[in-house]
Amino acid sequence: MLLNKIDETVDVITHSLELNDIKQNNRRVETLDRFLDDVYSLGAKANALKTEFLKRDIRLDTSIKSKSYSKRLEQLTATIDSGTIPTEKEIMDIKVGLTDYLENLEVAWRKIAAEKINPIINILEILKDLLKHEQQVGVLIKNLNVLLERKPDEKSFTQLEHSISQGNSIITSLNLNNDIIQFLEKVYRSEATVQHLTPKVLEWLKHYKLLNVLSISPRR
Repeated sequence: MLLNKIDETVDVITHSLELNDIKQNNRRVETLDRFLDDVYSLGAKANALKTEFLKRDIRLDTSIKSKSYSKRLEQLTATIDSGTIPTEKEIMDIKVGLTDYLENLEVAWRKIAAEKINPIINILEILKDLLKHEQQVGVLIKNLNVLLERKPDEKSFTQLEHSISQGNSIITSLNLNNDIIQFLEKVYRSEATVQHLTPKVLEWLKHYKLLNVLSISPRR
């Protein structure tokens, strides 16, 4: 472990140091401890996210790279093994690279989540006031929006899949097709007129007893 190796290195070096030098050296080690903790934490988060992408065969943009932080950590270990305490800059460079990499993964997550979630939210927003279980639908919409805003972790992918499955289940149960969805979108935007009441739309509205619920304008 890097921290143990640092301690061993410090023990060797401090035998030949004066008291003030020892105090200054200890402060450097404490600072490095904090930096290393941050580096390992960032690395663990990045690896966990990348694993979730790979498990689902989601291809990441080729511009998203790990900045070879694993190789640089090996170099850092070699520096400590040689009896030298690395500088703050050496560790900070790795930390900055890992931070950028993690942010790129988070951007990729939000893009993928939005592509999957937004169409479902739009349809549920249109339908929630028409459905018997509108409170349940409202909670689902809220959960989907939270997923779009939060920083992703290992659980986010599972929660995304579960919420999308719930939304699709509701939509599927209503036997919607593209004509009906387009009509409901017009209703949502207050653009629906009688000319949009195609036979299929009328049949669907009658089946779900929504003819007297929706606000439809006369022909424009």
